[in-house]
Amino acid sequence: MATAGCYFTSIGLAHGQLMGSFDFGPLQTVHLCVFLDAGVTESRARQLLSSWDSEVQRYGLAVEPVSFRALARSGYFHGPIIREVQAQMLAPDCDRNLYFVGRTAADFLWGDLAAVALPLPEVLGEVDDATLSSGFVVATAISPNQLLLSPYDVTRHELYHLLGCRQHYDMPACYAQIAALKRRRRELETHGFFRRIGEPPFYPTWENLSDTMLVSRGAVNRILAALK
Repeated sequence: MATAGCYFTSIGLAHGQLMGSFDFGPLQTVHLCVFLDAGVTESRARQLLSSWDSEVQRYGLAVEPVSFRALARSGYFHGPIIREVQAQMLAPDCDRNLYFVGRTAADFLWGDLAAVALPLPEVLGEVDDATLSSGFVVATAISPNQLLLSPYDVTRHELYHLLGCRQHYDMPACYAQIAALKRRRRELETHGFFRRIGEPPFYPTWENLSDTMLVSRGAVNRILAALK
């Protein structure tokens, strides 16, 4: 399975002894622009984002929503949905975009078929491969699959990807990737990089699941714009 379409993976299952070998440095905050589908409230989004609260002390990495905006869902399957959130450029005060998607009667039918009748995939969350900066989570639990993968669990999982974990099933790499992004942000701030380019400090991300970092909103937005 690709990093984007998340069915069930092990990202987020802590390896305590290994984690202790990484220096994650002091606390940093990643700012989110949050988009809400019809029927998904700000209160519900905040509840789901609280799934990261248990991880803050582990990584010295907090998540803070800075805005909540309505975004009506026009696509049905996960491809159009992720393209919809990719089309939203990163705002000057945001490091990542996260879209909380509602449910329809058609979703309910698909979820039932996926669980009991046909081998149909049901993608409950996804993050874009191009920049790991835009993602969505299905915020409403109506299908049998969500008895195992609740919106709360899926939100935490997708936040791991948004915060730097490229692969599934590889927490050692995940720890190294988060530590590397945090270290790079500290270096950029120390050397006045953000002041020189006229941007607020930015939590870096990865380009195309590679080791290449994108260190500014401008760099991320250029890639997102090219995907439209």
